[in-house]
Amino acid sequence: MCGFLTCALAIPGVFTTDGVAFGESVIAIGVGAGDLRLDWGLFGGAALALALATALWWTYFIRDEEAAEQALRAVTGPARFRATMLAYYFSFVPMLLVLLGVAVLAAGVKKSIGHLPDHLPTAPAVALAGGVALFLAGNVAFRAVLHIPPLRFRAAGAAACIATIPLGTCLSSLAELFALVLVVVAMLLAEARWAPCPHDDARGSA
Repeated sequence: MCGFLTCALAIPGVFTTDGVAFGESVIAIGVGAGDLRLDWGLFGGAALALALATALWWTYFIRDEEAAEQALRAVTGPARFRATMLAYYFSFVPMLLVLLGVAVLAAGVKKSIGHLPDHLPTAPAVALAGGVALFLAGNVAFRAVLHIPPLRFRAAGAAACIATIPLGTCLSSLAELFALVLVVVAMLLAEARWAPCPHDDARGSA
C-alpha cells in the first residue's frame, strides 16, 4: 500500500488544509486494507476509492479555485474586502463542512475497504456516502457565497450520493463505492458539458 501513500504526497496542494484532508482519505485506503492479501478485488476497490478522492479533488482545485480567484478580481477596494471576508471567514462553516466531509469519507473508506464483497453496516455506509454529500454541500455553499454558477449540478450530486447508501447496506461496499464514483464523475461531466467554467472558455479562445 506504499504506492497509495506516494500518490497522496504527489497530489498538488497536499500541504494546504484541503490537500492534507484529501491525503487523509488516501491514507485510509492503506489503513483499511491492513494485512489483507492484495488480490484483484482488493486492488479494484482501492482503485475506486482513489478515483473517488481524485474526483473530489478535481471538483474544487480544478473547477472552483480559479473561478473563486476571478470572482474576487472582479471587485475592487472595500467590495473585494467584503467578498473575501464573506467567502473565507464568515463562510467558515460551509468550508468546515467540506473538510468534515473528507474526514467522514476517510472513515467510511477505512471501514469498507477491507470488506468489499460484504454488506456494510449502516454506520460505515452512511459515512461513505455522507462524506461525499457533505463535501458537495459545503462546496455548494462556498460557490453561493462567491456567486459561482451553477449550483444545481453539485446540489443534485449531493442528493444522489445519499441515494447510494442502500447499495452498501443491501449489496456491498464495492457497489456503493462504484456508484459514488459514477455520481461524482457524471456530475463533473454534466457540468463541463452544460456549464463550462469561464476560465475554460478563456483558455479555449486564447
